[in-house]
Amino acid sequence: MSIREIITPTRTPLPQGDSTGQLELTVNLGKKVYHVGEEIIPYVKIRNAGTNNVLIRNKFSPGFDHNEMYNNVDEIFLGPTGKPVINTIIDIYYLPYPDSDLEFQVIYPNHEFTDSLNPLELNYRIQETGKYTYQIKYRNHLNPTDGREAWKGTLTSNTVEFEILP
Repeated sequence: MSIREIITPTRTPLPQGDSTGQLELTVNLGKKVYHVGEEIIPYVKIRNAGTNNVLIRNKFSPGFDHNEMYNNVDEIFLGPTGKPVINTIIDIYYLPYPDSDLEFQVIYPNHEFTDSLNPLELNYRIQETGKYTYQIKYRNHLNPTDGREAWKGTLTSNTVEFEILP
């Protein structure tokens, strides 16, 4: 037996797809009422409700061109009229980490990964008072370069409602 055999961990394939119902995606804004110009930060949580470890891509990158390498979150943001809120961002392409394996992490059973997205007012023109709804879709179709298998598929979050006052 070589030293390499002793220190190289055995990797087992991880569950694929969301048909197992293992992963749950939740978005939370922290409050139900904001005032015009107040910062609104979406907090995102992926919970492993299953019994197996799940390898996920831990990068939440909203984007509007659906380039999988850079953008893996779609935001569904509707204003008081029920129409999409105007997006004011021009997609910014981030170079991937030199070692893209840094973008993946294991979520153990009954554990979660949490993160926040950019404040909504950085990407959207929020000018009207009234009721808004916000939801995200998170997707992954990539594996890390080290040979491990990551969860692949699309998760849809809950929809949160909030109000903007003057």
